Amino acid sequence: MEILRARLERPSKETQSCARLPITGAPNMLISASAHLLTEDTVRALNRVSSRWENDVSGQIVAVSSRVEALADRFIDLLIRESGVDSTQLGKNLLQEYGDSFHQSWLARNRVLKSGFGIQAGSMPAWQDMELVIEVRNAIVHGDGSLTSRQAKDPASLIIMRKRMAKLLRSDIQGRLVRLNDEAGVLSAEIAIRYATSLDELVSAVRPAFVE
Repeated sequence: MEILRARLERPSKETQSCARLPITGAPNMLISASAHLLTEDTVRALNRVSSRWENDVSGQIVAVSSRVEALADRFIDLLIRESGVDSTQLGKNLLQEYGDSFHQSWLARNRVLKSGFGIQAGSMPAWQDMELVIEVRNAIVHGDGSLTSRQAKDPASLIIMRKRMAKLLRSDIQGRLVRLNDEAGVLSAEIAIRYATSLDELVSAVRPAFVE
């Protein structure tokens, strides 16, 4: 379903940020002063993942993925609300029928961001890295630490995934078993922070400038 793009209202103070937030473990990365509070909250939570899930790398990766998923969902809800699409009975009916489907998968999230608001979230370099973290999360949750049948069925994709695992997470795949490095959780959080700030920039671009 394509949501008609409408002139978005000026954001409320609750969705604005007043400070630049340094990112723990990545001294050269800062959130811009126009970052949404949603993003700041997400980054703070991601920075706490390693301490909250100490010595549990799998738990860290699942928590990281959940945080990013929640951020994307909240941005989608925010954009839909501000678009005014629910101001007509037709819009309300369509949202009631299809609204939940926007949050059912990453394919659905990226599709509604693109078709509804022109946000090319699935084309961001940061998404390519985040997608790997999500695939590892799926192996943990759905495969009990091993690749699922879907993930393992394409040998070419498996080779690419293994190379990216080594490069980005310093981890490996042995057979179908995912072997996580002790630092994989922290590395996943850093990837998630880059994704969150990149998504924030794209969302900000389709909303009015943050001015008093």
